[in-house]
Parts: sequence; C-alpha cells; structure tokens
Amino acid sequence: MIFKSNHQRGLIAEAMAKFWLQVKGYRVLEQRYRNRYGEIDLIVRKGNRLIAVEIKLRQTMKLASES
Repeated sequence: MIFKSNHQRGLIAEAMAKFWLQVKGYRVLEQRYRNRYGEIDLIVRKGNRLIAVEIKLRQTMKLASES
C-alpha cells in the first residue's frame, strides 16, 4: 500500500503502536500530547508505571534506534 506522505505513515505507525500497547494491557492517557517544549506521541499507564512513548517509523530497527 502506498501512502501519500511521511505524515500519513507516521499516523499509521502511531495507531499501530497504540493498538499494540493496548493489547499488552497499557491504558492510553494521551495521544500527541503537546506543550511548549514539544510533543509526546503517547503517554500510557500500566499499573504504577507512567510511560512517555516516542514512535519512530524507519526502514530497519537499527535506523529507528539511531534516530
């Protein structure tokens, strides 16, 4: 499937990550949270853990971890 822009691919990656985290038992508190310092893609909670998630869509895991 061909997507028109990097932005569209990023939104799909966020939706996939959100779904995967929910399946794993995380509760999504915020999506695309913005403040004066920037944006956090997802803020999730599981038990007493509060996690800020940055989602990177790259060709390989190596490229994603480097970015």
